[in-house]
Amino acid sequence: MLNTKLKHAIDERHSDLSKSFTLDWSQELSFLDDLMAEAQPAKMGLIDVPLHRCHQASIVNAFMTLMQFNLSLDPAAKLATMKVAVDHQHGYAIAVPEVLAMGYLVIASKAGLVKNAKGSLIFEGDEFQFNGFYEYPDFKANPNSNKANIQGGFVCAIMADGDVLTSVISPEELHAAIDESLFKKYGGVKCWSQADIRDALEASIMRRFLKQAMTYTFANDESETLLFELLEVHTSYFRSYNEVSQKQSTGYNPRHKACVSEQSSTLLRALGHSTRLPKLAPPEPQEAPEEAPELHTHNGLGLTDLFGLQIGLGG
Repeated sequence: MLNTKLKHAIDERHSDLSKSFTLDWSQELSFLDDLMAEAQPAKMGLIDVPLHRCHQASIVNAFMTLMQFNLSLDPAAKLATMKVAVDHQHGYAIAVPEVLAMGYLVIASKAGLVKNAKGSLIFEGDEFQFNGFYEYPDFKANPNSNKANIQGGFVCAIMADGDVLTSVISPEELHAAIDESLFKKYGGVKCWSQADIRDALEASIMRRFLKQAMTYTFANDESETLLFELLEVHTSYFRSYNEVSQKQSTGYNPRHKACVSEQSSTLLRALGHSTRLPKLAPPEPQEAPEEAPELHTHNGLGLTDLFGLQIGLGG
């Protein structure tokens, strides 16, 4: 799938990467080739559009964006991927970089922000109690929980300075995030699988955590810039959509959005969607505990256990 012309266009950008690039370039090109061959096509109207049929420049840009953060396309690592979207201004298919939950955590660790973390979707039957933004939550996953009924999600982390930070997101907010992504970022493409939806839910929880961490946890200028640029990989598409909408009276189609909303609602119901958790109020200022116990010794929270994946961040 990685034709000679596209490979040449990507290779020409290799020199754009800084000295901090540590991945195996040839291996990443191989991962890209596999992804383009195996990625599920997106449906644009009645047409199925595979990733390799996207605008070539968008494929190059999406790939280079991920490489700039050292986010490998290795499917086993689950750090990042690429998906098909519709360019709002021109109407053709483009490839967009998608940072997965583990990718966000790895970059947060490299930025010196996080030591280790636990993140999970919360299903009906799980035991969860939110105890405050600077406290450990009580969480116990139930192996027999109803995976067809999502109650929300959370991330709890030990920060680099030893403080505990917990971020929680409600099912309503998760639903809204998916709905907005399908319409504004992806242009209403169809054929998102349940795995795609789950990846998007987990990434939404991690973005909420990072935004909270940048607000309430000290970070030096370099780390703050790195995390801001990482979040921009996602949010820039929404800003682009808003700019196009302002210029074109036809940039916003309520009927089209309703169709997208119906699709995302159906997919979320298939994966599991509930509205039992209320939205969180803005946090009240709290003093962080003087000493934070190790994450893996408290309330069943696993050491660097993010959405069922175990990794070692060091530190």
